[in-house]
Amino acid sequence: MNHWIILELSEKGESLLEDSPEFIENLLKRTFKETPFFIPIFYDKKNVFENRIFLFKGYVFIKYFEKDISIYFKTTNTFYFKGPLLAGPGKLHLLPEDQILKMKKQLHKKTNPTINIGDRVIFLDGKYKNLRGYVTESYPKEKVVDISIRLQCMSIIVPKIPIVWLKSLTEKIDTSFEEKLLTLLKSFSRGLNKKQILEKMSIKDKDKPKLIKYLTKCIKEGLLKIKNKNNIHIFIHKNFCK
Repeated sequence: MNHWIILELSEKGESLLEDSPEFIENLLKRTFKETPFFIPIFYDKKNVFENRIFLFKGYVFIKYFEKDISIYFKTTNTFYFKGPLLAGPGKLHLLPEDQILKMKKQLHKKTNPTINIGDRVIFLDGKYKNLRGYVTESYPKEKVVDISIRLQCMSIIVPKIPIVWLKSLTEKIDTSFEEKLLTLLKSFSRGLNKKQILEKMSIKDKDKPKLIKYLTKCIKEGLLKIKNKNNIHIFIHKNFCK
């Protein structure tokens, strides 16, 4: 099985990784030649966007080869590196390669958010940083979208924005929860109160706020009606409302 070393950055190296990750990348190439390495960061190599996305900070990973042990230790207490992490005196701490693959998948997931047409989003970087808008078109292969944003007196379309520089503000709807709620109330023509719904759906305490949210949503959308009986709210499916 292949293994990797964990190389800790110095304070200067960590600061430089945030400001100029391409410098650290080139430094690793010069130091370790053809040896593969992994930096847990995503950045725009075309320098159009400045935002950096870290899986975590302070460390880089170098594939382990026994012939390179002396090179690993030469980085100790240098300008940009504190040196390799050790498992004991003179013994390198090694990570199995599957851990590196797992981290790469985590970084990929973090840098490929789910952004859909119609989503309300906020710009995390670039010319329109902190502005909000709506996705009007999506290009999945390119991982970019078009955004409609409202300026002072007009709306404009901002084309081909990388999804990695956006954050969705659209609330994700748990359709399965909503369907279960509506299906339950379809079975009771006289409706149910909140306590009865909680019992019949076996809702845990931590999910009680979710029930309130979906009851409110369904009432606003006309899927449910509410009536007051002895100061208790009764929720009735629209099928039983005249």
